[in-house]
Amino acid sequence: MVRLVCFDFWNTLYENIPNNPKKEYTYNLIYDAFNKKVSINQITEFMKKFDTIFNDNKQYTNLNRIEFLEKNLHFFLLKQDKLNLDKKISEAVIKYPPILDNEVINFLKFLKRRKYYIILVSDTNYSYGESIRKILESDGILDYFDCLIFSDETNLRKPNPKIFQFICKRFNVTPNQCLFIGDSEKKDIIGPKNQGFYTAKKCNDENFMSPSKCNIKFTSFSDLQKEFIRGGIFYGI
Repeated sequence: MVRLVCFDFWNTLYENIPNNPKKEYTYNLIYDAFNKKVSINQITEFMKKFDTIFNDNKQYTNLNRIEFLEKNLHFFLLKQDKLNLDKKISEAVIKYPPILDNEVINFLKFLKRRKYYIILVSDTNYSYGESIRKILESDGILDYFDCLIFSDETNLRKPNPKIFQFICKRFNVTPNQCLFIGDSEKKDIIGPKNQGFYTAKKCNDENFMSPSKCNIKFTSFSDLQKEFIRGGIFYGI
């Protein structure tokens, strides 16, 4: 029987708003920090290059990105200016927050009433765990979670097995008592499934029929809740 439920953050609990101005705002922060000595186009080019070059399995920070820009644009900031810019970039997500799925709160209440452990596991890129916590608190769902795991705080990114092993040890559960809910096949499905977790993949109408190794697909949390009520895989059947 499942006793513990893990959630991914991006494209699972939350969706980015359409045409989100956060990226433009972030690039303008960098532009201002570099005293407008480089162009927005140059910043855009090298930020894209950074994300292309560096492996997503390793944790990188905004400071890494800033230093990459410095090296390639031949313009160097003072240490404190870099730290200030790092913080401003992370907090851009608070100024332009993603949208909470409108069925999430009811589902979290459902899980809490039934005494499930509830965990959030999120890889952080531009937005650090500290900023994500503020979003969760602002939306009134922070206290539903028994544990928050952010890659910038642990230096571990999904699908590193140590994450899933830590969860089992921390809450004294076995892998087959855990369910991981997310949208990424590699990080949220294959990774935890390889460690013995059940997995549920959040899909949309476009990718629902795509092949997946998950135990179950869903498009709405109300549908997933029905699976909990019905039993099935969540009771080890």
